[in-house]
Amino acid sequence: MMHDLLPPHQRPASPPPIYDTNGKRINTYEVRMKEELTAERMKLIEDMLKLNPYLPAPLDYIKPKPVRKLNIPVDEYPDYNFIGLIIGPRGNTQKRLELQTNCRISIRGKGSFSRGGKASSNILTSSKANLINDENQPLHVHIQGETEEGVEACAKVIAEILIPCEDDSRNEHKQKQMKELALITGTLLAEDFCDICGMQGHKQYECPARNKTFKAANVKCAICGEMSHPTRDCPQKENPNINNEKAIDNEYMNFIAELDGKI
Repeated sequence: MMHDLLPPHQRPASPPPIYDTNGKRINTYEVRMKEELTAERMKLIEDMLKLNPYLPAPLDYIKPKPVRKLNIPVDEYPDYNFIGLIIGPRGNTQKRLELQTNCRISIRGKGSFSRGGKASSNILTSSKANLINDENQPLHVHIQGETEEGVEACAKVIAEILIPCEDDSRNEHKQKQMKELALITGTLLAEDFCDICGMQGHKQYECPARNKTFKAANVKCAICGEMSHPTRDCPQKENPNINNEKAIDNEYMNFIAELDGKI
């Protein structure tokens, strides 16, 4: 801020002008100086409170909330739907993540600002001015929370979403969103999705993750010896010859065992 003490003709060039929806410039020299001085003052108050937590804070002091910005690589992947993966069907993905991490998630930057709205007055509040300033920045995800832990957890999840996956069949996040959308619209067919992993293309008994989540009940029928059903559901329980067949099988197995013993 030392250059602000210089005469006007020796100061560096001002940034390009930014105007609100009413045509009023919002980044004049006076506005920028006030924002810098206010930010510096708040930073000094924050440092003082860290040194002495019992120090009474000024009435106008507002504790800054932790913020993270994650750039969306739309230039490298212009056809990839990053915003849809973050927001989700009917905004449910964004709402769930906000609820889990106690953070606010918004998409800001070029291409995200709505030009149809009008400011409520000629004087913009700080938050409105920041939104307009963000319009000139690259497209990014803005995360604001109450704690550093919550912001970090939210940023970690979104960072994984921002890694492109060219094969949609392997994009587990997108597959779950498609299933959720089908549930919302009422077009979901139960046989289209596996109940274990939620993916398409295979049945539940063919799921590669079946061994990780499924354990056999270890049931064996006492009548026919099969492990696919309990005794009460055996289709051969009414067969009068089942006991004779079972006795013959046992006799044959005993005969084979005797032969193996002799050999």
